[in-house]
Amino acid sequence: MRPFVFEAVDGSGSRRQGTEIAANELELDRQLSARGLVLLNARPTRSRGKVTPRTVIDLFYHLSVILGAGVPMLQGIRDVRESGENPLASELADIERRIEGGTSLSDALAAHPRHFPAISVALVQAGERTGRLDVILRDLVTYLEWREDLRRQIRAATAYPVILLLATLGLCGILGFFVLPRFSGIFSELGVEIPAPMRAILFLRMLVVSAWPAVLASVALVGGSLWLWQRTDRGRLVRDRLVLRLPFMGRVIVSLEISRFCRNLAVLHSSGIPILDGLSMTSEIVQNRVVRRAVEKAIDRLRAGAGLMEALHPEQVFPPMVLRMLQMGETTGRLDEALEHVTRFYDRDVPLVIERAMASFNLGTLVFMGSTVVVIALSFFVPFYQMLGSLNAS
Repeated sequence: MRPFVFEAVDGSGSRRQGTEIAANELELDRQLSARGLVLLNARPTRSRGKVTPRTVIDLFYHLSVILGAGVPMLQGIRDVRESGENPLASELADIERRIEGGTSLSDALAAHPRHFPAISVALVQAGERTGRLDVILRDLVTYLEWREDLRRQIRAATAYPVILLLATLGLCGILGFFVLPRFSGIFSELGVEIPAPMRAILFLRMLVVSAWPAVLASVALVGGSLWLWQRTDRGRLVRDRLVLRLPFMGRVIVSLEISRFCRNLAVLHSSGIPILDGLSMTSEIVQNRVVRRAVEKAIDRLRAGAGLMEALHPEQVFPPMVLRMLQMGETTGRLDEALEHVTRFYDRDVPLVIERAMASFNLGTLVFMGSTVVVIALSFFVPFYQMLGSLNAS
C-alpha cells in the first residue's frame, strides 16, 4: 500500500484532485469508481514532510471544529486531507477508505498506531459511544497541547546545562591532549616535579593514544552490554528505580509521571471510560517502570474490591496529598473534580520543580567546570613558577 496523487472527474464532469492510498493504480481506479469518480491520471508519491505531534494536534482540532459545525465526518476528513501539503495525507486517505467501508473512526485511527496512540483511540471511541465526539476531540487537543508544552519546557531547560557540560569536556580535552603535553617535556628537562593531576592527565592521554583500539573496544563492550541489559524488563526496572533515587532529577521524574498519570486519567474518566479501563490505558502511557508497576498492582487491588486510595497507597509512589484528594473525590462521587484539582496543582508545580532542578544542575555544572579548569590551570602554573624560580636561582 502506498499513496497516489490522482486527478479524476465526477458524474457532473468536474475535476477532482487528491491523495489516495492503494496497492497499485488498478486498485486505485476501483476505489475511485466506488465513489463515483473516473480516474484520469495518477502517480505514486512520497509522504509530504515529517509527521510531527503538531500535525496530529491540528488534525484533531480541525475535526472537532468541523464536527461541531455539523459537517459530515467523511467530508471533513476529505477536506483536511486535500487542504495544503498535509503530511498525514496517505494515512487520512486510508482512514477515509476504512470509514466508507463501515469502520468506525476509532478503529480506523487504531490502524495507524505510529501517529495515533492508544489514548487518542480510546477517547475517540468514548466520543463515538457517548455522541460527544466534537467535545471530546477538543479535550484531546487540550491534552496533546499540554504534553507538547511540557516537552518543550524540558528541552529548553536541559539545553543550557548540556551545552555547559559539553563545553567543559571539550575544554578538558583540548588542555589535556594538546596544551599540557607540550610543556611536560620542558618541565622534565628542567627537573621540575610534575603535579599529580597533570601526571594523571598525561597517563590518560598516553593510554588513549597508545592503546586506543583496546580502549575503544572496552568502551564499546561495556556500553553495548549495558544498553542490551537495560532493554530487558529487569534492566529497565532497575534503571528506572535508580533514576527515581537521583538527587533533584528523581523528584522531577516523579512529578512528571504523576502529572501525566492524573491528567490522562482525568481526560479518560471525564469522557465516560470506566476507572479500571482508564487505569489500564494510563499504565501504558506512564514511562517509568516503577510507577507503571505501581499502577498495574493498583489495578489488581481495585479488581479485588479495594478503593482507589487503598489500591495506590501500598506502593509508596504517589504523594499523600494526591492520595487524599483521590479518596475525597471517590467518596463524594466527584472523582473528575478531584483529578482536575490534582492536574491543576501539578500544572503549577511541575514547571517549578523543573526550574529548581535545572538551576541546581546548572550550578553543579558551573562548579564542576570551574573546578576542572582550576585543577588543570594549577597543574600548569605550579611547575611553571617552580621552573621560573629554579632559573632565577641559577
